Amino acid sequence: RTLPGLGVSRSQALLFVAGMGSVTYCYVRTFTREPHGLIRDDGWLCPRATVCAEDKTSLALLAISRGSAYYAYPCVVVLYLTKLRNLQAILMATPARFVLPIADCHTLHELAGYTVAGMGTLHSV
Repeated sequence: RTLPGLGVSRSQALLFVAGMGSVTYCYVRTFTREPHGLIRDDGWLCPRATVCAEDKTSLALLAISRGSAYYAYPCVVVLYLTKLRNLQAILMATPARFVLPIADCHTLHELAGYTVAGMGTLHSV
């Protein structure tokens, strides 16, 4: 089943929203000025000596790397949760069954797996 007007399944929409929420948190937390973010007063990002972006290319590659990792985090959780059969049985008896695609766990597991593989590849850039 697809969501009306979007042409995507509920599983795809939930993973996209969770991933984008995680990426948004990452970028706000990383690319704002101190004390809330990691950007120093001189405009460069150096949270520790081993990770120091002092030019535009390094900053862009760090953004891609961190963004892809944070996008994959919710998918890793979904990979694990979609194989817990007892949890699925408990959730089917609650109102969560109306929101979460519990009956279609294999498709969700497969989608999350492909997303983690893609984000892992992008992360290695």
